[in-house]
Amino acid sequence: MPVRIKSLGQLRRLLKGVAPRGGGKSSRRRRTSTISEPQRRLWEAVKSRYPNAEQDKRGLIAGRRYIADILIAEYGLVIEVDGWEFHGKYKSGFQRDREKDRAFMIAGYRICRFSAGEILRDVEGVLETLEQVIGKIRDEKK
Repeated sequence: MPVRIKSLGQLRRLLKGVAPRGGGKSSRRRRTSTISEPQRRLWEAVKSRYPNAEQDKRGLIAGRRYIADILIAEYGLVIEVDGWEFHGKYKSGFQRDREKDRAFMIAGYRICRFSAGEILRDVEGVLETLEQVIGKIRDEKK
């Protein structure tokens, strides 16, 4: 029987019920070895301010294998770290990132991308930017 979805919240609940579960401890351990220094630094800074933040979050979009570098679920905020090696070296990597961004936006998430250089030069500035974005999200919820 078809279901009529009347709100974004209803769609999220429906998608959450069918989304694949994230990997177990072994897959998390395997992925940890590929975390870059910029991602590690940003993760530590974000986690200290937002204890409920999650790293390498899987299963956010049903039927897609995307992994959010960092997720702050209470604000629907996905934070991506772009290093040259995985994100800018080839046109295909750049295009994949744009597709991933669109998929997350369609699913109702906000995306913030930061380059590895930005994070390494000024992690506090990156955190200030995130605070501004989260402030806007809070204002919209009022």
